[in-house]
Amino acid sequence: MRALVVYESMYGNTQVTAGNIADGLRGDYEVTLVPLAEATAELVAGADLLVAGAPTHMHGLPSTSSRRMAAQAAAKEGSGLRMTPGARGPGMRDWLKDLGRRTAWPRPSTPGSTASPRSPAVPAAPSPSC
Repeated sequence: MRALVVYESMYGNTQVTAGNIADGLRGDYEVTLVPLAEATAELVAGADLLVAGAPTHMHGLPSTSSRRMAAQAAAKEGSGLRMTPGARGPGMRDWLKDLGRRTAWPRPSTPGSTASPRSPAVPAAPSPSC
């Protein structure tokens, strides 16, 4: 079985967490770990399990404005923050919305399988207590 671990990371913390999750899955899955900018439709279609991770900005997924603020914070002299490669690429919020709009999902590739097409991932609504 194949697992795809996709992450959005501003300063590297979510990248480390995604790597740890990928390591934990390797006992049971063939794992591909990619930053969001490299998460192609083909990789998603070939996965039996999709794990998506992103930092929390203001109690939710990063937005265009919160991503801009993160970049500005890293640019301040003496901040000690460093943007990870790809941090200025696409955001998880928009990626998940696009993923949820897909209508043609591949059938499982297991020989002899009669399972129905996979359903798209749907992001959970943020908890109001966050």
